[in-house]
Amino acid sequence: MDKVVLDHLTVAVMAIDKEFRITVANKMCKTILDIEPAEAIGRHIDEFFGNPPEFTRTVQHSLEQGRDFRYDVFPYTWGKYRKTLSQRSTLLRADDGKIIGAMIEFEDITERHQREQEFRAFMEANSINIIPIGQGIGMISMQTLPYEMEQSRFAGLGAEAMKKATEMDMRHLILDASSLSMIRMETNISVFNHLIMGFRLIGISIVIAGIRPEIAVHAVNAGIDIKGTRTFTNMSQAIDYLRSQAL
Repeated sequence: MDKVVLDHLTVAVMAIDKEFRITVANKMCKTILDIEPAEAIGRHIDEFFGNPPEFTRTVQHSLEQGRDFRYDVFPYTWGKYRKTLSQRSTLLRADDGKIIGAMIEFEDITERHQREQEFRAFMEANSINIIPIGQGIGMISMQTLPYEMEQSRFAGLGAEAMKKATEMDMRHLILDASSLSMIRMETNISVFNHLIMGFRLIGISIVIAGIRPEIAVHAVNAGIDIKGTRTFTNMSQAIDYLRSQAL
């Protein structure tokens, strides 16, 4: 490996031989792993890192198990390390195909991952947003619901939305499906059922507006329970209907 090239990389690179001795450590190892590359060369990797916990031994695992590993998001938290890394380990082979060692690349994504988590938390906190559109009538956009979220976490958001709807004195809610894609819907079918059922249980009626025929057919086939739920071609029809109910 060309040391000049390695030292110009923006990722940390480390390699070990079959005896787990460190053979390569570029300059970014100092920045990301806080080690002196010159002091690492020739040392057994486990001894050099003070017998690290098993979950951190990615490059060693490659050599021990004879396969590559990739972790796009790897919480590297032990000892002095409080980082989030992206890691990729690969086996090193000789010209005849025999394994002679393993190499790993580290990228520090701590700040980026933290920003993503904060943004995701913000989006989740505002994902079940009830928009008042009339006396006792509100609207929720189905496109913005957090379909990728675990059901247990969504249940908490749903409970908050129901509390908010009660505080806003909502009697009717329109689920706006006009921009809903089939892909979004397929991600988590149970989101629909739990949301509709939850609002019904606290006495808030639900109608669906703007659902396209192909989405409606697919929703029924997928097991979404919309029995007893009125549907309308557009928001205007739904609003007119609910206002007539209030008379």
